[in-house]
Amino acid sequence: MQISIKSARALQEQEALVALEVAKNESKQVLTCLLIGGILLLALLLFVLYNRFRVMTEQKKIIENQKVMVDANNQALVEKNRTIQAQADQIAEINEKIKLINESLETRVEERTEEIETQNKKLRYYAFSNSRTSSFVQTDGFNQSLE
Repeated sequence: MQISIKSARALQEQEALVALEVAKNESKQVLTCLLIGGILLLALLLFVLYNRFRVMTEQKKIIENQKVMVDANNQALVEKNRTIQAQADQIAEINEKIKLINESLETRVEERTEEIETQNKKLRYYAFSNSRTSSFVQTDGFNQSLE
């Protein structure tokens, strides 16, 4: 019986060792799974970071190109604005000259109108005096023919 107790104890010890070994193997498997999962998460994180870096780099290039285009368009607008301002200044000068010419023409028209009115008065006076002298001459000629 002692042999069977010894063998039962040895069997229990052996089963305990096997159970311990199984538990170690299971914990190793859990640690291995956790390690593999962590490595996969790290790889995924690195992929996301790389992709984000690549996207940001492309976005920076696009932004730089857009800045260049905006600067070029802005420069073109500045040039057009200068041209328009120069044209507006020329128009203002021409309008001022036209104003002066119009005033000069109005003055000349008034002067010419006064001259014409003066000449018309002289002509009326001449016509009136001429008609008087001719009627006197005619009357005198008529009187002489009557005599």
